[in-house]
Amino acid sequence: MQTVEMIRYVCNLPHIRANKIRKGIDILNYRSNDHMNQFGMKVSNEMTTIQARILPTPTINYNSSSKDASFIPKNGIWNLADKKVPKGASIYSWSVLVFGSEREYPVITVQQFLRVLINAGIDLGMNIINRYPPIMHTNPQSNIEGSLNKSWIKAGETAKAKPQLILCILPNTGIQLYGSIKCVGDTIIGVATQCVQSKCMLQANKQYYANVCLKINVKLSGMNCSISPNQVPFISDKPTILMGADVTHPSHDSNCPSIAALCASMDARASRYATTIRHQASRTEFISDLSSMVKEMLKAFYQSSGKKPERILFY
Repeated sequence: MQTVEMIRYVCNLPHIRANKIRKGIDILNYRSNDHMNQFGMKVSNEMTTIQARILPTPTINYNSSSKDASFIPKNGIWNLADKKVPKGASIYSWSVLVFGSEREYPVITVQQFLRVLINAGIDLGMNIINRYPPIMHTNPQSNIEGSLNKSWIKAGETAKAKPQLILCILPNTGIQLYGSIKCVGDTIIGVATQCVQSKCMLQANKQYYANVCLKINVKLSGMNCSISPNQVPFISDKPTILMGADVTHPSHDSNCPSIAALCASMDARASRYATTIRHQASRTEFISDLSSMVKEMLKAFYQSSGKKPERILFY
């Protein structure tokens, strides 16, 4: 609730924000500030005017079998109706883990949700081979790692294949449970997880199902859309890898390590990405192990696309 209120408070239109700043200037009354005058400092009442431009809207491409397979979005939004993704992921080994009792969330209710979700995925062009994944219930207060591990094993035993995904149905929007699921899935078990709130499961609309399927598709190496190669000639002329790196630091009163992350594109269309992370000395901005991180991403690009990049664009 606090996060929602904060976003609502700070998301103002530019002219509203400008008016607030002007009112602040009037309240602070810099011109009558003796300390600033003594230092010879002045604050203008007029905002700085700078040159800007609107970037040309790219053409978005979907599967050629889609209605309006290529189109230019208007105002940053577009409709997924009758659209199929360029590359749909195949789902053959997965399970559903419900964080709540079977009395609260009966199996038949979960199955109805899955039926609509699977149909939405098929409509988007995903290849969902296993349409009856095993469903398990667990206590949200229980051992999260143990519950996810049991669900992972059940998925593998049912499909006779390495599990690809655990679909988690949560009783609330609590960050603690969500964070624990992601931590266990990403760093301990090594399986993709997709979280769904129980209230959305009970009251979902068509757009919600499609959005969940798009998230799953990307997590399982699918491609949701692409832009025309001629719009990014730097990338399309030669095999090119895009990289972006950053370092996250702990709070000033903590000696926890800083976390360095590197993200890199995995295909010629720069539509799929992989990442690698390292921990390093606390509050160190320089990425100490960057060379091995870059090497890891270059290998991943070659394994994914079958080509060695001739260009690197590093942010």
